[in-house]
Amino acid sequence: MTILLLCNKFPYPSTDGSSIAIMKMLDTLLAGGNQMHLFSLNTKKHYKDPQKFKDVYGKKVKLTSVDIVTDITASNTAINLISGQPFHVSRFFASNVSDALNQVLKDETFDIVQFEGIFMGPYLDLVREKSNAKCVLRPHNVEYKIWERFVRSENNVLKSIYLQIQTKRLKKYEEEIIPQFDALLPISETDESFFKDYTNSPTLALPCATDLNNYPEFPSESSTFFHLGAMDWMPNVSGMEWFLDKVWPLVLKELPQAEFRLAGREMPKHLLEYKQKGITVYGEVESAETFYEENGVLIVPLLSGSGIRIKIIEGLSYGKAIVSTHIGAEGIAAKNNKQIFLEDSAEAFAKRMIELYLDKALRLSIGENARRFAAESFDVSVLGRKLNTFYTHLV
Repeated sequence: MTILLLCNKFPYPSTDGSSIAIMKMLDTLLAGGNQMHLFSLNTKKHYKDPQKFKDVYGKKVKLTSVDIVTDITASNTAINLISGQPFHVSRFFASNVSDALNQVLKDETFDIVQFEGIFMGPYLDLVREKSNAKCVLRPHNVEYKIWERFVRSENNVLKSIYLQIQTKRLKKYEEEIIPQFDALLPISETDESFFKDYTNSPTLALPCATDLNNYPEFPSESSTFFHLGAMDWMPNVSGMEWFLDKVWPLVLKELPQAEFRLAGREMPKHLLEYKQKGITVYGEVESAETFYEENGVLIVPLLSGSGIRIKIIEGLSYGKAIVSTHIGAEGIAAKNNKQIFLEDSAEAFAKRMIELYLDKALRLSIGENARRFAAESFDVSVLGRKLNTFYTHLV
């Protein structure tokens, strides 16, 4: 089939979970033998050189990259309050993007137009008008649920009020646009059950793929703890604050020599300047792959979220022992105490970390089980065949 993939951020090189999810989806569709055209917004804030993508994918994928400014400012947030639209979505709509997409739809014919997340939803009407392709939504999360959970933990009154307004608008938008698609590709079975309440269109739960050929066969034996995530995503920040304030002191009490390494783009100033024994904060690292390879135990202390945490699938593929909250591992069927450790209280979370630090054999055993589970559950060729079968029935 010929497939157009629409993205609200340029995904290569991948520096956050959603970018990884987009690139893994592209690899999944290529593994199915499909002809691909990637149409991506390229934001000023997180601009990436399209040539780097072309250097890797060459003629395998057609590429359209459109520059857009999506910066959040006091003026555009104030204007948005009057508009009645969810700011999460409206800031990705621009006339130059519409013009570029219109040209692509004029020049080429597609069987499927796949929207990577609801943030590209404002362009659905244009696609419907200019193409006979089936329109498919791949929601990376139930977006409004992320914000509902986050609002409950927001202590700033004015910020809480603003976020409540935006969350209500986002919920209304999601509920209205979901039924307009011909099919949905939720990223987890948990999300799929939610979306089925809002649409009669066919759905296929399809997680983020992995290809273990791209990961080192023998994982690091390091005992260092680490976290890598986009720190411009509020749930990552709030979860990390909980970990640093509540969990890490308990670990240090038993393991004064322990190390925790934190990395991610857009690291908030208060975390960059965080001073506590054993902690190193890097901000954005040059190579996520090297960071994964060099460190030992992956920490995912999320308190809110939806969909699937791509960082956990990455950790499983690298053969890492992982300690996460249940919310952090939501949508991933890894077995607790065998392929991953799941704990929600600070005391239990710290206890698992201490146990893994002291027991190298356990650390490596959990990592081996994790890697095996990743191969069985997320292999790119298996998911590629599964998705092709779904699309064949759709068109």
